[in-house]
Amino acid sequence: MICDGLLLDGIKGPEGIKVLAAMVPPFGITMSYFLAKLFHKNIYTKREVENIEVAFPMGCCMITEGVIPIAMNDLLRTLPCTWIGCGITGMISYGWGNESSVPSGGIFVIPAMSKPMIAVIALLAGSLVTGILLAIIKKPLTDKEVNETPDESQDDEKDVDLSGVNLQ
Repeated sequence: MICDGLLLDGIKGPEGIKVLAAMVPPFGITMSYFLAKLFHKNIYTKREVENIEVAFPMGCCMITEGVIPIAMNDLLRTLPCTWIGCGITGMISYGWGNESSVPSGGIFVIPAMSKPMIAVIALLAGSLVTGILLAIIKKPLTDKEVNETPDESQDDEKDVDLSGVNLQ
């Protein structure tokens, strides 16, 4: 909201950072998956890989929330890596004078930015840093952990007995 408020006052640099940094977590986590595969290191379960397959296209549209299920499984490693990647993206974008007059839209608004090539470089650099850091620091999973899926019979949501509740 601060970036949007600044945009209303004609200050467009922070808006460019916001648009790009919102795409870094999904792009970075996707890159970490491919980098880990390149080095034969399993760092994501099958369920997380399915989430990555959904999170990446969502990230293209500036929807970061697709990576929440992945990040929630390993907050202490995932969050700092994405923070660093977003910081690098913002540093490159702002440092080289990239601005955005469009408040959202993901990769689709990059052509409308003041310096689209700088925006692409910033996005790729921050995503790559996130991906490399995650591929390095995430704990390798065993084959059993990779293939493990929660047992559906042990659903997290328990049946609640409300028969004893009396509403008068």
